[in-house]
Amino acid sequence: MKIDIQPTDIELQSTDLEQIHRKLNLAMSRMEPLISKISMHLSNVIDSNHGNEKYCRLKITLAHLPDEIIIDETQTDLAFAIDRVVQKACRIMSRKLDNDK
Repeated sequence: MKIDIQPTDIELQSTDLEQIHRKLNLAMSRMEPLISKISMHLSNVIDSNHGNEKYCRLKITLAHLPDEIIIDETQTDLAFAIDRVVQKACRIMSRKLDNDK
């Protein structure tokens, strides 16, 4: 399972990147045989109230299937946005595993 993290307009330390990798590996370990690639795009967005929010898009490419799972989240806190997309991805992948049984 390949993990690609692409920050845009956001500065991440190597420890931040390692933490995101670790979180994704832990969350997706059970579903790893189904996943060929995970891409995460992180960026800043300005909301209508001129506040600075963090945008996170998680894209999971499934192995041997044409399907992709795309999850978007915008929050004021980057860590919270990342946690939310990972949680949503786990629920979606768990449902997919249950349906395949």
